[in-house]
Amino acid sequence: MPVFRILERRMEVTVVTALLVGLAGGTIGGLLGLGGGVIMIPLLTFSSGSHPYLYQSASLLAAVAVSIGSIPRHVRSGLVDRTLVLRSLPLSIPTSIASGLTAALLPDPHLLEMIFAIFLLAIGLREIVAVFGHATTSAPSATVRNTWPRACAVGGCMGTLSGLLGIGGGIIALPMIRALVRFDMQTTIATTAVLVLPAVIVGGLVRLAAAQHATTADGPPMTAWAILSLALLLSPGCLLGGVLGAGWAHRLPRRVLETAFGLLCLVFAARMLGIL
Repeated sequence: MPVFRILERRMEVTVVTALLVGLAGGTIGGLLGLGGGVIMIPLLTFSSGSHPYLYQSASLLAAVAVSIGSIPRHVRSGLVDRTLVLRSLPLSIPTSIASGLTAALLPDPHLLEMIFAIFLLAIGLREIVAVFGHATTSAPSATVRNTWPRACAVGGCMGTLSGLLGIGGGIIALPMIRALVRFDMQTTIATTAVLVLPAVIVGGLVRLAAAQHATTADGPPMTAWAILSLALLLSPGCLLGGVLGAGWAHRLPRRVLETAFGLLCLVFAARMLGIL
């Protein structure tokens, strides 16, 4: 079985492993409008050991393939809210650049992860309670709050946390849009998928440029080649998964999507809190 050596010591990944990890991340990413890093990073850690900066950076670049596979389907659905996208970008891009440069120098983002985990826990519980309580968290159009301050809050938080935590930002933008702007789930997913693309391109390139200042778990300096190698191995699975996931996002019942999103928030929160 073909094996690629990503780092000088003890970091090898098989082609099959990379394809499967990319497929899993791409499918969930396309289904919920995410970049897929929240799936790929823990799977890579489980299969190949702990290399946080490498996995975060490579998954950001590979998320471009998720977006390429999923965005056309979301756009064809007619559910992408261009107003929110345009209002969010002026803050999401510069904050992503600033936080991405900071990430390589950040000794321990644990406190930030804890705060974000508590936020995800609250959102996940809200979604699950609403679904199983036979209510709906989707808002009638009259209560949608697509204002400049709320859109800027989504963009700013998305750019800041995605750059610092090495994730595409969809897992941040999606619950914020649900809570602040109150779009229905399908509109939120389609809009978030478009928001993620600039964030992952900028975040991935910034982390690539800052790689020389980061180190691996074993100590050797991180290299841009290591990041690019892993991103390229993940990308075919990400592309296919993005196509499949986006197709299912517009065929599955709304409550299934709300439940899946709620559970993902709870699982991700538990992982960040050290429970899983």
